[in-house]
Amino acid sequence: MDDPRKMAELVGAANALIQRGYDRNSAEYVSALDTFVGRNSAESDLTPDGALEIVNNSKFGKISADDYNRGVDTLATMKRVGIK
Repeated sequence: MDDPRKMAELVGAANALIQRGYDRNSAEYVSALDTFVGRNSAESDLTPDGALEIVNNSKFGKISADDYNRGVDTLATMKRVGIK
């Protein structure tokens, strides 16, 4: 993924899934991230609202737009300063 913003959003979604109890090795986790990056809909561009919908439709509860945005900002900052 060459777009830093989309990569930060993907990492934010991955972290949100983990915080809600998804196992990184589970089929549900992989499926949610596949949906996030658009593998199931190649012509659609995922918006932050779409990312929230993916996370909020899980069995692990909801995340607010503010929480999501803070996570994305934190990940972008970490990436900028070289924290992986």
